[in-house]
Amino acid sequence: MKITKIAAVFLVMAFSGKMMAQETEKQLLIKDADDKFPIADALVKYNQGNSHTHTGTDGTFAIPVKSLPDTLVISRQGYDEVNG
Repeated sequence: MKITKIAAVFLVMAFSGKMMAQETEKQLLIKDADDKFPIADALVKYNQGNSHTHTGTDGTFAIPVKSLPDTLVISRQGYDEVNG
């Protein structure tokens, strides 16, 4: 089975800067690193805590941003897991 890398183009945008006490939600996009097509049904979760979601058919997802620092973990069968 060929393992492909996920392009985590959103990580710098999602987690640059400091967050205040209010909760915010970010909507971001996951793409295949090689062909740049969206990746559907990827699991996106925080390394700490229990918030998680899945990407839609267009590769987008929305997840609440509660406190930093934390790391998003992105996984999908056939792809390398991404932490960032």
